[in-house]
Amino acid sequence: MLELRNVNKTFKTPEGSIEAVKDVSFTVEPGEIYGLIGLSGAGKSTLIRCINMLEKPDSGQILFEGEDLALLSAKELRQKRQQIGMIFQHFNLFEQKTVRDNIAFPLELHSKDKAAISKRVEELLGFVELTDKINAYPSELSGGQKQRVAIARSLATSPKLILSDEGTSALDPATSILILDLLRRSVDELKISIVMITHQMEVARRICDHVAVMEGGEIIEQNTVKGLFLEPKHPRTVALIRSLDEERPLSEISAFAKDDVYRLGFAGGEVSRPLISEISRRFEIDINLLAGDINILQDEQVGWLAVTFPKDEPKKVAAALAFLQEKNVHIKKIVPNGSNTSEQADGAENDAAADTSDDSEVRGGDNNG
Repeated sequence: MLELRNVNKTFKTPEGSIEAVKDVSFTVEPGEIYGLIGLSGAGKSTLIRCINMLEKPDSGQILFEGEDLALLSAKELRQKRQQIGMIFQHFNLFEQKTVRDNIAFPLELHSKDKAAISKRVEELLGFVELTDKINAYPSELSGGQKQRVAIARSLATSPKLILSDEGTSALDPATSILILDLLRRSVDELKISIVMITHQMEVARRICDHVAVMEGGEIIEQNTVKGLFLEPKHPRTVALIRSLDEERPLSEISAFAKDDVYRLGFAGGEVSRPLISEISRRFEIDINLLAGDINILQDEQVGWLAVTFPKDEPKKVAAALAFLQEKNVHIKKIVPNGSNTSEQADGAENDAAADTSDDSEVRGGDNNG
């Protein structure tokens, strides 16, 4: 559906050059919601403007259905854009037009006949559940209703791809959930794809299939949503996931722990299984629970626990870690804040946990998310 290959975009300013997008590559499959998440200034909005060629990349390729958009003529690009819808943070509705006229506008631009336009507007208003607002003006609508109109307008030309630039960040949490559910339904029922720009991990958690984390114009990590929650690798990703709750960073917690701290990631049936009590009994070791959370993804639960294993029982700990690996638990040893020294495990624990000098990771089984 959509593929970006080594896309770069630099802006010239009086203060010097700003590399807004640096060597970005990713693929969006048909029927997929692909999230681009990062803080303000990460390059997300510039990247999405490059996708629909509102900003022409300095280098790289943007392939939509196999065609490089940068190589199209102006006429060909206009035709391609009919297949790419856009949803904005602040709705971008015409205040002087009714709901009907706002949704009809892209169809009128492409010279559709009046009967076809009326039929399509009615279909879309039914889809977003705003049939009774057909003659209302934007000033008479709530924020959530305005965004539903914007979604209907983006769907007017039956696009294959929707670009959403912070489409829920101007809404309250309850309304955001309704809009996200509507976008998910749009993908499932209309068989389109969405590239979703957001700074909220909650948005990615709720509806995205794949997520790329951006910082400084670069993609620093990308994975399935499940894989990202199970095994976040980059500190920025960890921070974004941690923003879903108010607990202290695990590296801070580990600084005050007397024993070794591990982050255990669970998915599927393992979330509800009493594995901690099981390994405590099986291997006769004391395990201290420090923190934890469960995140509900689209169709399953993903959970994590921060626990301590006793330093003075290395063989038992190694056996327990090996057992957890067999159960597809994702294991990561946490290094305390400010620790610059390598901490080498020995004996059987070394085989199970490997080098722990830099938040070393032990993947569980063959299930890597």
